[in-house]
Amino acid sequence: MMFVKGRAALIGVVVACLLPLFSVSAQPFDPVEEPLYPYQYYLHAINIEAAWEISKGSSDVVVAIIDEGLTDHEEIHQDRILEGIDFWDGDSDARPFGNGSHGVASAGIVGAAHNGKGIAGIAPEVKFIPVRILERNELRGSTRSARMQSIADAIDYSWQNGADVILMGWGLTDYDGDPSHPAYASIVDALERAATLGRSGLGSILVAAVGNHAVQLGNFAAFPASVPQVISVGSVDQQNEKWYYSVSAEEVDIVAQSGDLSFGPDLIVGGCAVQSSDFFSIDLRGDVWTIEPDRSSGDWDVGWNPGSAGVCENGYTRYTWSMDGRNQPDPLPGYTAHFGGTSAAAPQIAGVASLMLVVNQNLHAEEVAALLRDTATDLGDEGCDTLFGCGIINAGLAVEMAAGSAIPTGITSATLPEETRVFPNPASSRLFVQNTSTNTHSTTVHVVDVTGRTMIFGDIEPTGSIDVSRWPAGMYFYRVMSPGSVHGRGTFSVIR
Repeated sequence: MMFVKGRAALIGVVVACLLPLFSVSAQPFDPVEEPLYPYQYYLHAINIEAAWEISKGSSDVVVAIIDEGLTDHEEIHQDRILEGIDFWDGDSDARPFGNGSHGVASAGIVGAAHNGKGIAGIAPEVKFIPVRILERNELRGSTRSARMQSIADAIDYSWQNGADVILMGWGLTDYDGDPSHPAYASIVDALERAATLGRSGLGSILVAAVGNHAVQLGNFAAFPASVPQVISVGSVDQQNEKWYYSVSAEEVDIVAQSGDLSFGPDLIVGGCAVQSSDFFSIDLRGDVWTIEPDRSSGDWDVGWNPGSAGVCENGYTRYTWSMDGRNQPDPLPGYTAHFGGTSAAAPQIAGVASLMLVVNQNLHAEEVAALLRDTATDLGDEGCDTLFGCGIINAGLAVEMAAGSAIPTGITSATLPEETRVFPNPASSRLFVQNTSTNTHSTTVHVVDVTGRTMIFGDIEPTGSIDVSRWPAGMYFYRVMSPGSVHGRGTFSVIR
């Protein structure tokens, strides 16, 4: 299977062109009544409410969080957390250790419940597989370390245990660009297996942060965001300008808004050192350090709002954030305003990909990636570029296009191959259309690109082909018809 990055065409306001061919039924939309939702600017920036009009997710979709671990929260109840694994300690307890809150905050962006208690997650009904490979290292401050083979094992564990989406909201720089390194090769092989064998052969969706090291190390994609099978995510600010830390590289597929990063605390509130990125997600709860006394102690800094117990109320309820210049003390306990970086951008793409799989479970992994790129709102220079990839994610359009490309009711995956075959997929020179339902009539084929432009609408022989050698690379939507009936609808890709 070949994975190709880039987009076929720029998306304008042209979805109506597709409606006669691919209709999407909007669902009743319940207003989001989360106390912190008005301040989740990053969700408003990606057109999330348009996506929620189509779907708010499903418990049938599973997201693996390969990170520092995950524990239950009022926004993510235990019944949504499937059995996980801790590759760091070699056991099945995948809860965070000490102040390891990175995975918790990532999961909140993907799927915090809509329960009126705090924030709104993008796909509030998904389930999670916690896979712990990262650990805060006291000798290295807040940096994280991981055993290389554990990463490969974690990827394999995720797709083998049913992960539809695999989120890696972190990146490594030591192994990037060195395919000869044994650790690099084993991880790349695991990514290839996930992308081709996951989801019963459709491929698990792989998402990773491109990296926050542009200032310190230069502009190159971190690993595994540098691997073609992975959707590589950068970050922009609230004005959709690239953050200074976000890497510029050819591998960048897409961006999302995120918070600032600083190289040290920039606020001191009540004796607590905090950062003021104003990017909301969930945090470790204030009593997490008492969950397992032999794992941590009350002297540890905990979560994204650090401070020792008794000084900062376990680091959760006494911090300050600001919006529009207004200081807001004491937000809800168990939440943070201090997540940020490409680590906070990547979960947004994972969440939207989860919604896409709800409305169209037949999408291949590379089709999800192509739809995300092709429906993104272009930023910077026209077309895909190294600063913004193909643009900022447009959740509403991505989910609508995913729903529109679904095989309609009445044409099941079991009967479609017997009646209509469209191959190869992806195609580079000729696309063959085989309609075995009729041998006496010609077959009508209608193909449109992602902007709704008709590429071909005409008759071919029941077993005929279409010359696509001059078509731009990207995703296309087809409908195969003969007199009196529609035999198939779906998508295919053209590669160059």
